[in-house]
Formats: sequence, structure tokens, C-alpha cells
Amino acid sequence: MTGRPDVTADPQHRFFLRVKGDSMNLVYPENTYIECVSIFGRAEPSAGKRVVVLRRRSDELLEATVKELVEIDGEVWFAPRSNNPSHRAFRADDPGDGIDEVTVIAVVVASVRPE
Repeated sequence: MTGRPDVTADPQHRFFLRVKGDSMNLVYPENTYIECVSIFGRAEPSAGKRVVVLRRRSDELLEATVKELVEIDGEVWFAPRSNNPSHRAFRADDPGDGIDEVTVIAVVVASVRPE
């Protein structure tokens, strides 16, 4: 995939991910491809944007997840957009049990769904 032609980030800062799971299924159903721009490619995460969050778990495994970045009373939250009520928003500074650290690594700029 070549990506959106209007995105000015250098190619080495652009990548696609395939969505697995249902934490964002209201926006990106499973198997949707999302085009991302790394924060090193001048992507600026801000409230209302969908971002790729890297979560470092306490067992040292890394997990990438897509969430919507929201700001509530000056605090940064990452919110799922799902019809599955088991998915909950989490604060950037309090990512939940078993998660040691969260880092925004990219901003979603486009999506492609298979027919």
C-alpha cells in the first residue's frame, strides 16, 4: 500500500497495521488496515485523534493498541470505541494492572477496509 498522497511524512515514518480484536470495532472493524505516521515523522497526537499506543507490560512484553486520545480535566486518556463493554478507557499516567508504561508512537491518518 502506498498510503494517502497528501501525507507529507517521509516514507520511513509511515506504516500500516492490521486491526485485530474489537476494542475499536465501531471505527475500525477487525482486519481493517490503518495507515499510521510515527511521532518521529512530525505526527502530533492531540485530543480527538486516534493513536497507536505501545504498552509495556510488567512481564516485559510489548503490546500495540489503537485508541482515541481524549482529554478530560487536563488529563490524557485513551478510549476504546467498541460495542464490547469490557473495553475501558485508561489514563496515560495510570494504564491499569499489569501495564508499566504507555507511549504514543503514531497517529492514525487513514484506514482501509476489505470488501
